[in-house]
Amino acid sequence: DEALRSLAPQKDLGKGIRKMAEFMVRLVKDPRLRLRSQTTQFIVGATGETDLDYLKATEILIKDKVMGRVYFSAFQPVAGTPLEDAPPAPLIREVRLYQAEFLIRRYGFSIAELAGSADGNLLADIDVKLAAALALSPGYADASALRGMLALREMRFSEAADYFCTARRVEA
Repeated sequence: DEALRSLAPQKDLGKGIRKMAEFMVRLVKDPRLRLRSQTTQFIVGATGETDLDYLKATEILIKDKVMGRVYFSAFQPVAGTPLEDAPPAPLIREVRLYQAEFLIRRYGFSIAELAGSADGNLLADIDVKLAAALALSPGYADASALRGMLALREMRFSEAADYFCTARRVEA
């Protein structure tokens, strides 16, 4: 709410979200008004919210079927606006939020199942899916398996396909 007040002092975040949510619930429940899917977009990193803040809102919007999809864009300052001197958000935050949103939307993950750092942000240096897998089954992935998974991320598609074909032949 404080972030919104710094950008638009005349607006009330709670009131705006309630009105939007009430409208979206009517759209979802009334078959005459139902649209295929509603989406929303967050500008990430403009006013200090953490990834956890965005994911809490995302989880509510998706699990309550208010939104079918949530999009993210890393903040980039624009000259002549109140935030023109604010630092841009790292693009990796946008990528990690998309990965987390996919796990929430497609597989029903909860925020608690997604690994993050103590500051409330997702880990920038590790894929959210891999971090979640390691957190959910810590005994399954040892250090060498993790190194192998990280090495695969650096491979081109054809190299990864060759790796998996070779691994299957060795297992057989």
